[in-house]
Amino acid sequence: MSMSMKITWLIDDTIRVQATCYDFDAALFDPDSHQIIVTNPAGSAMGTYTQGSTGFGTVGTGTFRYDYVIPSDGVAGIWKVSWKALSGTYPAREIANFMVAK
Repeated sequence: MSMSMKITWLIDDTIRVQATCYDFDAALFDPDSHQIIVTNPAGSAMGTYTQGSTGFGTVGTGTFRYDYVIPSDGVAGIWKVSWKALSGTYPAREIANFMVAK
């Protein structure tokens, strides 16, 4: 059995993005900094968030979350979250898409 699921969020919903960071030995670690950019379907950055921003939190060693409220004037379509973690000079980046409907 297999299943495929797509999730759609609505305007004013809060999405939670979670990132888990591993070093080169596959051990959990805490990076020096984080940068999260949320982009709307037109490609415009809706905000850049860092550690310490409202909505940013630590779940445990190496695991972090960011809660983003989709603005009430947001548009329907495919949005993007880009999360960059930096440890020394070593960056790691993940990008995820999410669907927004009105």
